[in-house]
Amino acid sequence: ITSEKGVKGSWGAAAKQIGSVNKEYIHYVLFEKEGPLFPIFYEAGKLSYIRLEAGPYLYYPEDSTVNIPALENVFKSYDTLQDKTILLTSNHPPSAGEEMLIMGNGNNAAMLKQTLTSQYADSLAAFSDGKEKWLQYVVLDALKFATDEKGAKASELTRMLETQIPRHIWISFQESLLAEEQPLTAVKLDELLSEASGRKTAFFCLNRDQNAKTVPLYFDMNKQLLVNGKKVSGTVLLMQNRKWVPLEELAKSIGFQYQRINGSELLLQKGQDILRFYPGEPVFILNGIDYTTESEPVLTFGGKVYISEKALRSIFGGFIAEDAQSARVSLPME
Repeated sequence: ITSEKGVKGSWGAAAKQIGSVNKEYIHYVLFEKEGPLFPIFYEAGKLSYIRLEAGPYLYYPEDSTVNIPALENVFKSYDTLQDKTILLTSNHPPSAGEEMLIMGNGNNAAMLKQTLTSQYADSLAAFSDGKEKWLQYVVLDALKFATDEKGAKASELTRMLETQIPRHIWISFQESLLAEEQPLTAVKLDELLSEASGRKTAFFCLNRDQNAKTVPLYFDMNKQLLVNGKKVSGTVLLMQNRKWVPLEELAKSIGFQYQRINGSELLLQKGQDILRFYPGEPVFILNGIDYTTESEPVLTFGGKVYISEKALRSIFGGFIAEDAQSARVSLPME
């Protein structure tokens, strides 16, 4: 390389340098590292080489001034990145590989922290699908590795998980995450959460698009639904720490006509009684009288409208009882 280019330089690698001899016609450099092959590089000019106290190997131009203490402080927060090699150079675009970080300016602590945060997230919670990668910040929060990069939707999902899952299920989910082989996927996260809770969910799959509206945390109780002793389609969901049952099936089973108007209003009619619901809104109308509620009595989930157990009791006088195989809804016929 030096004879063809006419420029003398330095060799480096993503491995421990255990020897370097620079003679008149040849430059020997010896590296050592267990495992598979590692990256090596050639840099025109002279490079200084040290190992930071926090772990990483650092190569930087001999004639440059590098704030070593600042680099030390940044790396101390990333315990899984201590075997990295850092190359400070202006001769190659910045890049971040599994073993080597190439940066143009070692004194830009903010840029280094941003790069390392992404690397750190990948080392703890790697995702094979780039569209799902943002979910790693939800995983990191679950594992108590907080970061500043997660974004609004990741924060919202984290809040749902922490506030709506019983502690023993939350701990079981955390333990499963630590034991799971990587890379992760939204499907795998749903499997782990379903296994920990004993109830099926597709929470992460439904929320895999970072730019789409957040879907509430839910669990399918996976039980046969009975209304006044008769089997009906649908299932009982657990959302927002409340039970929800499909409204259309229940209403029709006790003689109500069910009509959806413009997607934002539901009309139920039986004889002289007329009910109007507005999914997601804390209000309903019964025979022309408006009633305001503390929370929405009905909501739309997966294209179906569900009514909460509380609204079922207060509006229809019904209640839900469960056993291992079924959820029995009792409703007055009149």
